[in-house]
Amino acid sequence: MIVEARRDKERKNLERIAARLGKREFKCEEDARRAAAAAIERHGPDLHRLVAEAVAERRPVKRPGPGRPPADEQREMETRWRAVLTIEHDQHDVDEAILRESCFVLVTTRPLTGPDGCSDEELFRTYQDQNLVETAIRIFKNPQQVAPLFLKTDARIAALGLVYVLALMVYALIQREVRRLLEQRKADFPGNKGWTTRPTTEVVFRLFEGINTIRVDGVPGVTVTNMTTAQRDALELLNHSMLTDPGVSYAQLAKPKPRHRGWRARGKKSAPGEDSGGQVG
Repeated sequence: MIVEARRDKERKNLERIAARLGKREFKCEEDARRAAAAAIERHGPDLHRLVAEAVAERRPVKRPGPGRPPADEQREMETRWRAVLTIEHDQHDVDEAILRESCFVLVTTRPLTGPDGCSDEELFRTYQDQNLVETAIRIFKNPQQVAPLFLKTDARIAALGLVYVLALMVYALIQREVRRLLEQRKADFPGNKGWTTRPTTEVVFRLFEGINTIRVDGVPGVTVTNMTTAQRDALELLNHSMLTDPGVSYAQLAKPKPRHRGWRARGKKSAPGEDSGGQVG
């Protein structure tokens, strides 16, 4: 598809060039052929062929003075030349371009044969998915995140790297699990701008901002306050154990207000389990 789109774009550009060149007039055939050759050399296409041709045109010589010529006047004729470019489709060049675009040279330490080997397609898919990892760890590449930590020894640097990798794995698993559950239940999730079916882990974390807990000395358990119905629905989606924990109680749930995360406009489809509020646990 990329090659075909490039071919169509190239043809449109060549048509403009041919139309512009076709409007020019030349006094001799040689000048027309030189202009056509220069256009082919300057705009030589990759996926098409250009065929140049010099075409002669006979026309009356322009009169030196104004006014309409007499009916019996014999007009002198002159020859003018035009350079005509014909655009031809070259399927061979298109096939060669597709072959080049389809060829990827990858260097890997993974075995390609044996019980632990992977196929060429699996290796290619792994290569294409690397952008997912790069996007997830972009915050770790910021020098402000790492530079102030003077670990001094290789062992400490390796330990910090392990912590980052484990945190990234948990981060990715949360995102994958939430999206899987949303797809399974045909539901959506409060996002940064409206509702989404493919939230990131950061979006999931932001939903739970503002929740408070109250503990009283000598009284077992904890009371959760300032929770909204959208946050409760998200916990139900995740099958979180705190909803059934006997040591956790909840204050009155509030509905999200307009322009707040989790608010749903009237008339929009409600998420599974969403209601007007109430007691939980």
